[in-house]
Amino acid sequence: MSTPYSALDSLSTRQRSQVDPHAEEYRAEDTTITPSPSGGYMQRLPSKSRLLPLASTVADRSDPEQKKKLDNLFAMRHRFLETDTKSLLQSICDHVELRLGRSKWSFNKQIAYSATALSVRDHMIELWNDTNKYFHERNPKRLYYLSIEFLIGRLLRSNMLSLAIEADYTKALSQIGLHLEEIAEEELDMALGNGGLGRLAACFLDSMATLRLPAWGYGLRYQYGMFKQRVSKEGDQVELPDYWLENGCPWEIKRLDVRYTVRFYGHVREEKHTRTEIRMKKGKILRRRGVNRGELLPYTDGQSFNENDWQLLEMEVPEEVEIEAAPTEYFWENTEDIYACAFDVPIAGYHTLNVINLRLWQSMPKTEFDFNSFNRGSYDDAMRAKQAAETITQVLYPNDSFEAGKELRLKQQYFFVSASLQDIMRRFRNTGMPIQDLPKQCIMQCNDTHPVLAIPELMRILLDDEHLTFDEAWEITQKCFAYTNHTVLPEALEKWSVDLLGRVVPRHLQIIYQINWLFMESIRDQFPDDLADLSIIEETPVKAIRMANLAIVTSIKVNGVAALHTQLLKTTIFRKFFKVFPKKFLNVTNGVTQRRWLLECNTPLGQLYSSKVGTKWATAYKVLRQIEPHIDDAFITQFWDTRRIAKERLAALIKKETGITLNNVDEMLFDVQVKRIHEYKRQSLNILRAIAEYLNLRTLTPAQIAKKCKKMIFFAGKAAPGYYMAKKTIKLINCVASVVNNDETIGDALKIVFLPNYNVSSAQVIIPAADIHEQISTAGYEASGTSCMKFCMNGGIIIGTWDGANIEILEEIGAEQTYMFGLKTEQIDEGRKQRFANGYKMDSRLEEALLAIEGGLFGPKHEFMPFVDAIRHSDNYVVANDFPLYMAAHEQVEKDWLEKNAHGVREKWGRRAILSSIRMDKFSSDRSIIDYSEKIWKIKPCMVPAPIDAP
Repeated sequence: MSTPYSALDSLSTRQRSQVDPHAEEYRAEDTTITPSPSGGYMQRLPSKSRLLPLASTVADRSDPEQKKKLDNLFAMRHRFLETDTKSLLQSICDHVELRLGRSKWSFNKQIAYSATALSVRDHMIELWNDTNKYFHERNPKRLYYLSIEFLIGRLLRSNMLSLAIEADYTKALSQIGLHLEEIAEEELDMALGNGGLGRLAACFLDSMATLRLPAWGYGLRYQYGMFKQRVSKEGDQVELPDYWLENGCPWEIKRLDVRYTVRFYGHVREEKHTRTEIRMKKGKILRRRGVNRGELLPYTDGQSFNENDWQLLEMEVPEEVEIEAAPTEYFWENTEDIYACAFDVPIAGYHTLNVINLRLWQSMPKTEFDFNSFNRGSYDDAMRAKQAAETITQVLYPNDSFEAGKELRLKQQYFFVSASLQDIMRRFRNTGMPIQDLPKQCIMQCNDTHPVLAIPELMRILLDDEHLTFDEAWEITQKCFAYTNHTVLPEALEKWSVDLLGRVVPRHLQIIYQINWLFMESIRDQFPDDLADLSIIEETPVKAIRMANLAIVTSIKVNGVAALHTQLLKTTIFRKFFKVFPKKFLNVTNGVTQRRWLLECNTPLGQLYSSKVGTKWATAYKVLRQIEPHIDDAFITQFWDTRRIAKERLAALIKKETGITLNNVDEMLFDVQVKRIHEYKRQSLNILRAIAEYLNLRTLTPAQIAKKCKKMIFFAGKAAPGYYMAKKTIKLINCVASVVNNDETIGDALKIVFLPNYNVSSAQVIIPAADIHEQISTAGYEASGTSCMKFCMNGGIIIGTWDGANIEILEEIGAEQTYMFGLKTEQIDEGRKQRFANGYKMDSRLEEALLAIEGGLFGPKHEFMPFVDAIRHSDNYVVANDFPLYMAAHEQVEKDWLEKNAHGVREKWGRRAILSSIRMDKFSSDRSIIDYSEKIWKIKPCMVPAPIDAP
């Protein structure tokens, strides 16, 4: 029989440190590659191995007979599921018939997808259960990642790649006439996020699992996501419900055993515990003189009396005193209660035995149906409580233009953190450790301010449930949280009015006020002039709670997400906090997972790289730098072959979704901007440039047009439902596209595309096809940005401003691989002054573009006047200042694109694209998570040990 750690010799030093107490402890500086199992022993599980070492599979039961029965039961599950073709087909068939209730007569691609996904999930659940049990046994310090968004994307191929079983399933499906690529298209994206915040969280979970960290994610299970975006015939954004659950989600596991009560509204009752004591004190009394000598009366200062009758004496007198017998208790009463029900999504590490968990909460009513109201004929009232409860997790980011929307957002955020904290505390209590050890066992990372209500919620639990004093609870809470900031815009920092927060969660408002009082007292002497800005309570114009201030005051660390962003936090919006807490602030530059954003989404390019340096780059991106000496003409030609495949895929998607045909994609420059639509991201600058180029093309002869760089300018992204100017920008893009794409005089010289409903799945088609990508936000406004990282990993060349992560990317890949332009952060204020100074002359091409809009070339003038007026009369995002510099950069892009060698190959461009890709190791999310683990969380990998070989 093998020993429990029979595979130890084949593990790396860092891997051995998790199973061998005598192994040398892992330190990041020991190696240049990430602590991953790629290239280690785990390429696939031995087909007849046990699930876990024997000691971990035996239940510890006090009843010997019960223990024996359980051993007999789970002896059936001591082996991993087989992955041979016959076993996989049997698994798929079983799920079709026994789980989905279908047969061969009702077997279609959607059923094939669901059955295949459930089959893959079976393999994941084996490892998921083992991982959870192993974490329970080892009891390491755990990270809990709190994020209101997790933009996960499709999981079928991703999970197959992580488990190293994609080839097995591809072969098995082919035996029944199915192609994996086709059935994978049946999967709907999990609508759990909107943009970069959610996609970052998903990348981080992938890296946490791959690096074998003891970590969990917590989020919300939105029934309809944010919205499904469509475009009307007139070019307007149309918001529709995103029914991503219409066919069920095979990856989630409904946990009927995990349910918590979440409370709202009500009031707080104080119960003071006092007792009466008689104490002697110095006092004054009056003693009667004369016949009744000796009579005593109490005396009050200032009281008049007849000195002939009374004598004033000082002496010890008794006094009744009320003293505190026990701390005051607070009872949150008369609340409206609902349930938080758990849905778990296993997250597989790449080629590891570790599968961690993402727990999502769905709101459910405590009272499903009011039968009395129904019997009285009040049918709507009978369902009112159910509807009110379920509304909380129906939609991501309810429109908060109205008070009802604000209240729903607040309830959504508190619901999220209350359920998560209750779950975290339950897990901690099960360890049997004293409550004072909570910081030794868990650290909670707040991904932006949405989860920051977790701070007063933990305080409430420690005070009201654990009965700690306020000082004791505050000391613990300050060691349990860390905060990631994602914005430098003061107006984007979340605030809640005191009236609203006090009505929805009154106990938490009390706690926040007490926290603020303690903080103000601690800094009053040292920073007397800064108290108003540092206070958690904003006094004007409306009394409100500043959630970012609460997060900074409480957290052990506050991090920005790019070097420039972190510096701006220290010098602008949080400069006064930086004076108070200089050691709290640090930078952790964002990253993305190369496994989804290169290996999975651009398989031909990934295979090309693996043919040169092997597959270790999937978990150690720096390995790709070894390709650099081998970039010759043949390799560049192979790179262009992979790019052509990617462009053809995107062209097919564009044709399917918009009806626009792209011809000769090899020669066409794919110029891509995909982002949330926002004024500071400056889709406005891009579409104005497109108009200027179109107007120029109309002045040329056919012969001149034929010599121009052919290009497709591509947009995708959603505007928030209440964001008027962003929605106007989308309409302008679509109206310009309609005119340009139907102008036969310019042929294929210019095409403009807006692809609706941008999501992870479409991004995986778009990003590999981009020749250049637009990262053109106003300098100083973008915290980091992660789309720039995904594009560069795939060989897209960046055209960008001096903002966010663009600067760090330039430092890593080299300035020669970029087109940078525009004002720098420190020049923006002066640029605004010059913009509206006497004598300023707008670039003639921009003026012509604005006149074309005003003249109705792209639709009725009144439709776009708000857009034009914003550029002409306010231009807060310095579009006019940067426009000529932007046009010059694009002129250079066109010149470089047209340059070919003697063999007709874009050799220089190809070399730059490859260098952009292989030098992006700093921007792997694996590096980001290692930084978080070492600098903030102080957690170490917890590697599930190798399975025991079957006898």
